[in-house]
Amino acid sequence: RPALEKILGGDGFTNFLFVGRIVPNKRIEDHIRLAEMYKRYIDSYYRFIFVGRYDGLPRYYSMIRALIVQYRMLPERFIFTGAVPDDDLAAYYRWADAYISLSEHEGFCVPLVEAMATDVPVLAYAARAVPETLGGAGILFSPKDFEFAAEMLGTLVYDRPVRDRIISGQRRRLRDFAPDRIEQRLKEVLATLGA
Repeated sequence: RPALEKILGGDGFTNFLFVGRIVPNKRIEDHIRLAEMYKRYIDSYYRFIFVGRYDGLPRYYSMIRALIVQYRMLPERFIFTGAVPDDDLAAYYRWADAYISLSEHEGFCVPLVEAMATDVPVLAYAARAVPETLGGAGILFSPKDFEFAAEMLGTLVYDRPVRDRIISGQRRRLRDFAPDRIEQRLKEVLATLGA
C-alpha cells in the first residue's frame, strides 16, 4: 500500500488509531479532547486516524468536526477514512504508534485484539468489557482524565522500556485467544451448565 505508507510513514508524526463506526457511544469527541491535551503537554506532531464509517450519523460527525475547529486544531491532523479494505486496515495498524479506545459502552472489542496482534500498544478507558478483553494487557485508565491519558500516550510513544513491556503483556494476553484455549474454556463453561 504505497499510497497509505506515503501518508502515514516517515514524516515524523505520531499516529494514534481508532477502528470502528463513528457513533456517539464510541466517544469520538473525547478523542478530540485527548488530542488537545496531547498537543498542549506532550507533542504537537501527532495525527489521529479514525478508520470506519462516519456517514451513519452525519450530525454527530459534523459535531466532531466543529469541535476540532472550536479547539483551533489543524483539521489535517484528524483523518476519517470511512470503511477500508482489509489490506488498508492492516496498513493503518502497521503505522500506528498506539491504539486508543475511549468508548463508554463496549462489549468484546475486536479492534483491541487486532491492535494487540499487530504489536500496537493499547490505551483504553476501562469501560464495560474492555478490561476483560485486555485481560491485564495494555494501559487502562479510569476516571476519564485526559491529562493523565495524554501523559500515558506520551509514555507509550517515547518510553521504549515501558512500550516494550506493554507489547510483551499484550502478546501474553493474545495466547488466551488461541483456538485450543478457547475450546477448553467453552468446554468448561458448558460443563457448568450441565451440557
